[in-house]
Amino acid sequence: MEEVINTCEIIWPYRFDLLVRIDFLDWFEVIGRNHLPKTDGSGIIGTPLISNASFFLGAKQHPYFIQYTKLKRGYRLVNLTYENAERIYAEGIANFIKLHQAIKIQSYDLSKKISLKKPLVKIKSSSRGGISRNNYIGDGCHRFACLLWTRKDFLIPTKFFRFRYKVIYKPEDSDLTAGYKTLGILKDQDIAYFDKLFGGSNTAIWEPAFQRVCEIRERFSRMNIKDMFEIKFRGLDFRF
Repeated sequence: MEEVINTCEIIWPYRFDLLVRIDFLDWFEVIGRNHLPKTDGSGIIGTPLISNASFFLGAKQHPYFIQYTKLKRGYRLVNLTYENAERIYAEGIANFIKLHQAIKIQSYDLSKKISLKKPLVKIKSSSRGGISRNNYIGDGCHRFACLLWTRKDFLIPTKFFRFRYKVIYKPEDSDLTAGYKTLGILKDQDIAYFDKLFGGSNTAIWEPAFQRVCEIRERFSRMNIKDMFEIKFRGLDFRF
């Protein structure tokens, strides 16, 4: 029997941004694609996406906009303006769609494995009910999102991953998910829901997990997104 990894432990409770990426692909396939010219995605480039108002407005109303331009490390450190964030986001969307289309049409390229880190010394988190994780993502977050969206299964064969080892990993040192809470995207009831869904011994089921993320997306679309660029993160440590 092929060895697999339960990717729930990679996603929750420390990487809600992975759920956001996967849900963006759902939004694109169900809604966003209808506002673009018929294409396989390979010719999509960033700048024209901004001028496509029907597409880009919807794309900005997805929490991926905030994840990519405010919570992503490189952009978080320079405090992008809303206007600059639009341009960078359009470029990011174009690259994500191209990657998504390539994996969906040609299947996943096993020469480009997703990097997972494994701690040699596991420290149970002092919060979140003492959850202990065996794996956490190093790089390849967008490829990870495409892979899960394509397979619709949280059990992924180990052949898609390469492993590195870190002496000690204390995941509670990272407040990445807390950034979503600071911005009002994640509510206490959402956190409790995902704790229950992902925190048990059994593998989470795709549909209820992403139904909840879809509900969060709908709530986010009604929020004042411009105001979020004025919110500063104080007392949060985003190391990962």
